[in-house]
Amino acid sequence: MLLDELATRLGTVSGLTYPIRVGVMPNDVVECLVIREVPGLGAELGFGKVGIYLEHPLITVEVRCPVEDYATGRAQLELAFQDLPKVQATELSGTLYHHIIPRQAPYLAYTDEKKRPVLAFTADVTKVPS
Repeated sequence: MLLDELATRLGTVSGLTYPIRVGVMPNDVVECLVIREVPGLGAELGFGKVGIYLEHPLITVEVRCPVEDYATGRAQLELAFQDLPKVQATELSGTLYHHIIPRQAPYLAYTDEKKRPVLAFTADVTKVPS
């Protein structure tokens, strides 16, 4: 599945030390990176192929960091931001990914109820169906 494959990929990134979660950011973990799917573009049908040829999901990658350590959280997110676009014509767990393209640089998305900064970026994914 998309999120598990990307989480596994990010788990191999040198220097990425924050725990990686899929889908939901747990409240009890201060330093955390989470990958989730958000509404993306529609699927693409292929000529001469019945059914879906390509999928175009959209992902959000978020990092929550301690109030006093914004710089480390930003650096952790930057590692993911730099690594995911390297996925080009690459198989992850048997699924072919054509590319992953970030829509913007990492930014401060919001501050949670405990005043912890949450930084994020979104990225377009083009892949064959899993």
